[in-house]
Amino acid sequence: MPFSEIFNMALRNIRANMLRAILTLLIIAFGIMALVGILTAIDAIAYSLNDNFSGLGANSFSINRKWEEVHSNKRGRRQKVAEPISFDQAQEFKDRFVYPAKVSVSFWANNLSTIKYADKKTNPNIGLVGINENYFDAKGLEIEYGRGFSRTEIDDGQAKCVLGRELVRILFNDQPDKALDQVISVNGERYRVIGVLKKKGAAMGSSNDRAVYAPIINIKGRYGTNDTDYDIMVSVYNSVDIETAKAEATGLFRQIRGLRPGEDEDFEIFASDSLIAILKENTTTLRLATVAIGLMTLLGAAIGLMNIMLVSVTERTREIRIYKALG
Repeated sequence: MPFSEIFNMALRNIRANMLRAILTLLIIAFGIMALVGILTAIDAIAYSLNDNFSGLGANSFSINRKWEEVHSNKRGRRQKVAEPISFDQAQEFKDRFVYPAKVSVSFWANNLSTIKYADKKTNPNIGLVGINENYFDAKGLEIEYGRGFSRTEIDDGQAKCVLGRELVRILFNDQPDKALDQVISVNGERYRVIGVLKKKGAAMGSSNDRAVYAPIINIKGRYGTNDTDYDIMVSVYNSVDIETAKAEATGLFRQIRGLRPGEDEDFEIFASDSLIAILKENTTTLRLATVAIGLMTLLGAAIGLMNIMLVSVTERTREIRIYKALG
């Protein structure tokens, strides 16, 4: 039988069973669409989670005082409580750490500040943070309006500040452009607004949107004491180098803290790459589950398709025999 006649016969059969042909196409289309849609959705979820974790500093690690008691000599006969990380130690680390990275030195002065502008003021539950010029980059915070601090403004301890987004809503009717270059009162002290942060939300028990950020020298002079514990965060340029950077930071900070060989470290390093590892592990499990669901969807579609094909063949068995008999 010529190919053209076979093709025409197939078209006539499709027209005669148009509903059945449409259902067959829909089964194939929806089966493939479901699988692709599920895989696309899980990729979007993974990307979103990874982006959120990156905002917490996926390529960063922090150096914190160790709160439990540590051994003070090789044999461990004496123990002591780790001393706070002083400003001089934090600043020395920043100056001496030559690895390709940015070092942030900061401290959270309090969570009981009151901010005033004109006839408006906040409740006394606003955070006040002293920072250096690298803080926003290390923390993954973005300036939405205005700018961050320069090195000169940090070193001089100038009375300037950057506001969290929630404070702009309260004090400036949610108009961040009107907040720039205005003078506000922070616990009775005057600060000029030079920037507004992009909305970030709460993390680790504190809200970046309800905080005022000022040069660390300025805040240290007003709120710092001998017992103030300063925070150090290191943000490396390439996330694959984070382990090497952590090793160098550990060795350098041991020298700065005056620890002898054999003494336990009285500080600890926390890296958010552990969070990324948890994310990847959970994402892999989630991906496997969605692939299984997608395969079950395809199996259901295949069963429906085979059922239609079986019905079609059964109905046309006599017709096929006639065609074969006629040759």
